[in-house]
Amino acid sequence: MALGDKGGNVKCLQTFLAGQGSDIYPAGLVSGFYGSLTQQAVVRFQAKYASEILTPLGLTAPTGRVGLATLAKIKSLSLLK
Repeated sequence: MALGDKGGNVKCLQTFLAGQGSDIYPAGLVSGFYGSLTQQAVVRFQAKYASEILTPLGLTAPTGRVGLATLAKIKSLSLLK
């Protein structure tokens, strides 16, 4: 998922991010549209879990896109609750 996407998967992502706290997603907006606020929240999430999301991919900075590594971390945290 990336900037400009919309739909049910984006809503699920936004709901998850909102549940991560205001340090990750201060806006907490669940609209189903992947706008700049969602992108910024994904950047914060990726930075928080950089060693698990970015480092294995050889990345040093968050992308703001939800790829396989970010999705895997989201799923692992969702299963822990």
